[in-house]
Amino acid sequence: MARTPVGVVGNLKDARPSIEREQRHAMNRNGTDTLGNVAKRVMHGGKLVGRSVASLESMRIVLQRVSRASVVIEDRIAGAIERGFCLLVGFTHRDTSAEVDWMAEKVLGLRLFSDEEGKMNLGLSEIGGGLLVISQFTLYGDAQKGRRPSFIAAARPEVAIPLYERFIERVRAGGLRVESGEFGADMQLEIHNDGPVTLVLDRDAPAAG
Repeated sequence: MARTPVGVVGNLKDARPSIEREQRHAMNRNGTDTLGNVAKRVMHGGKLVGRSVASLESMRIVLQRVSRASVVIEDRIAGAIERGFCLLVGFTHRDTSAEVDWMAEKVLGLRLFSDEEGKMNLGLSEIGGGLLVISQFTLYGDAQKGRRPSFIAAARPEVAIPLYERFIERVRAGGLRVESGEFGADMQLEIHNDGPVTLVLDRDAPAAG
């Protein structure tokens, strides 16, 4: 079993000003560009740098199968589960409720737990598992250039918060125990990755019309 030590997940309040500055600088002088067009023009030497346009427009989850996991905020345990999934969840500018609902259904249906024959054939509901859901805008950090990651692909709070809340609502509707962190807070996570088993789940947003 691999154990991920306690660590700071990420302070949205500290990083958000730099994210917003990058987003403003990426706009053209008339301020009329869409973020999709901005992404397409992040060029260097005639070639697209950083993540692809598709990856800039995709909801993302890093899923870890855990034997237990917890989140601490301001010295209090805000959420804890035993066996189940720890989910680090990020959103981009063009994500909608459609991507959220698809991802919630995908997570609830995954079979990542061993049956009597040792095969990954059991889902959360079959083993009585829980979910720990953590907002994580740094999933979109692009460190290909320089030493400070760019977070231009991360959704702003007015977009991300409703999507985050909807995602929690949708997975909770599956009848499982669901615990969560707090959007934008300093969080200390303790994750006991069982296996280890880790998946990166992406859901592409529809192309702009």
